[in-house]
Amino acid sequence: MDKQVLVWDLGSGKVVRTLSGHSDEVDTLAFSPDGASLASGGEDAKVILWDVASGRKVQTLSGHEGAVRSVVFSADGAYLASAGADGRILVRDTATNQVTRILSGPGGAINAITFDGKSRNRLYSGGEDGHVVAWDVKNGTMRQ
Repeated sequence: MDKQVLVWDLGSGKVVRTLSGHSDEVDTLAFSPDGASLASGGEDAKVILWDVASGRKVQTLSGHEGAVRSVVFSADGAYLASAGADGRILVRDTATNQVTRILSGPGGAINAITFDGKSRNRLYSGGEDGHVVAWDVKNGTMRQ
């Protein structure tokens, strides 16, 4: 609620980085598969990319029209997806941070997303409407 992200050293139990950049509450975090980057999303409708080693803000990503409720990297690190209160999932190519696909659900806010561990082309979402949806990221369709 304090608009900050704290990075802890689990061995010592001490805070090693305080990341400030959001203008409202932070709701979600995800480390890249290599652990070098951290994505944070929050009530300010932004996703911020951070360099974990330095604590430096790398880029602020916009595109949502409401709170960002979930962020996730694909297992290979090629994609970063964010889901929000606007009912949309934005899928970005991590090489350019450009949106490559916008997925819109059957209704309501999307609160959780995850990539299939075996394929960066399959993503699952859970929303306030109570539905879990499987997505084909490559062609942007819902799968049964």
